[in-house]
Amino acid sequence: MLVSLYTVNIILAELGEVDYGIYSAVGGIVAMFSFSTGTMASASQRFLAYWMSKNDSEHLRNTFSLIMLSYILLAVVTIVVSESVAVWFLNNKMNIPAERMTAANWVLQFAIAMFVIQVFAAPYMSVMIARESMTVYAYVSIADAVLKLAVVFVLQIANFDKMILLAALSTFCSLLITLFYRSYCRKRFPESHYRYYYNKADFVELMSFSLWNIIGSIANVLRGHGINILLNLFFNPVVNAARAIAYSVSTALASFYTNFYSAVKPQVFKLYAAGDNAAMHNLIFKSSKLAYFLVLILVLPIFFYTDFFLGLWLSNPPMQTSLFVKTILISTLVETLSMPLVSGLQAANKIKLMQCVISVIYLLVLPISYVLLKFDFPAVTPMVVNVVLIFVCIVPRLLICRKYIAIKISDYTRKVLMPIFTITLLCAFVAIIVCQLIPDNGDIIFIIIAMTTMTLASCAAIYVIGLTSDERQYIRSAIASKIQKK
Repeated sequence: MLVSLYTVNIILAELGEVDYGIYSAVGGIVAMFSFSTGTMASASQRFLAYWMSKNDSEHLRNTFSLIMLSYILLAVVTIVVSESVAVWFLNNKMNIPAERMTAANWVLQFAIAMFVIQVFAAPYMSVMIARESMTVYAYVSIADAVLKLAVVFVLQIANFDKMILLAALSTFCSLLITLFYRSYCRKRFPESHYRYYYNKADFVELMSFSLWNIIGSIANVLRGHGINILLNLFFNPVVNAARAIAYSVSTALASFYTNFYSAVKPQVFKLYAAGDNAAMHNLIFKSSKLAYFLVLILVLPIFFYTDFFLGLWLSNPPMQTSLFVKTILISTLVETLSMPLVSGLQAANKIKLMQCVISVIYLLVLPISYVLLKFDFPAVTPMVVNVVLIFVCIVPRLLICRKYIAIKISDYTRKVLMPIFTITLLCAFVAIIVCQLIPDNGDIIFIIIAMTTMTLASCAAIYVIGLTSDERQYIRSAIASKIQKK
């Protein structure tokens, strides 16, 4: 996360605001297709974990081969659509200076190549996560961050078009990571050897699961990158750059809680397969609450000292970046509550209704924002509308989970919503007092003291009020065990 935030500073300085905005917008065209890998990854992890819990090695091998075949078809479709629709959209609709159009086309081609490479990495990542090889997964993530760090250093010394170079080096890094995943999985997990396998019933079940996930992912991608395109249509690339910087903060935080959930999802799937609904509900409640608390600890000081944070992070952030960051921090924080509930519905293969309802609500951000921007509302409007709709989505998610996986809304309210609501109010109150005592006047020592105070106060409040006695006992035992081993 820290490396991701650091590299944004260097890339912005090297590319400049206009090229950075172009790079973000053009990459976003291909990133719209990322919904397909995300949906297939969820389907892969669900079915792999299911057969692992059943100890059925034959079904496991067949499932992996069927998943790989699906990804091959996905790669072919993506290439065809990208080289036609995406290229046309870039050259005919995007608001890009004429002198940078050639570079933008190169960026698009590398973005397509990187996407296809990541498509072939996804089945092996799914095997690792389903096998709960989280240590290796963590090391690879760290290696990926180090490679990205190397890319920005090369960017600083190279005498070449830096936007094109950044796209090329990023693609090369993705290739290295993919080759490692393939080599590791083929050596360690016998099911990860592809062989041609096709069974209509199995394929239909896999595609049916993926189809409804695709609907939700399309809505999510259109929501994110659709906002980016709206800003490009109504404003200039500098606004795209400001939004891209804010989005990079969100992406860094999202990677934090997404990796947390990567360890949780296989357990949710396996508990459902074992028929232990009580344990599955308990895991959903605990993971929802703990992920929210983890992100809250990070969000709080950044939210209240955004200008200081941006000044320390970026030498010259674009205008409106601070306001964009604040709104995206709120949306990221609330989004942490959705993933455990979605995992429960995925485990039960009951996602049709949820994806339909949530997708419609998510997509409302585009027409609402378009109308408001037509009436000369400020650039931050789409992000504010997005925050409101994310709050709205909590209600239908809970109602659908009650219907299909028997989660009691009263239990969720008591075990998740009430603790996080209490902690959020308490931590915000403390943060406001700290800001009054230590305003953002540029004195780095006092501001660091203030941010440290907020963090420590948040940790103390979470430990004393937010956690149950059993959770506090577990933390004490875990710390004591680590100290004893050392």
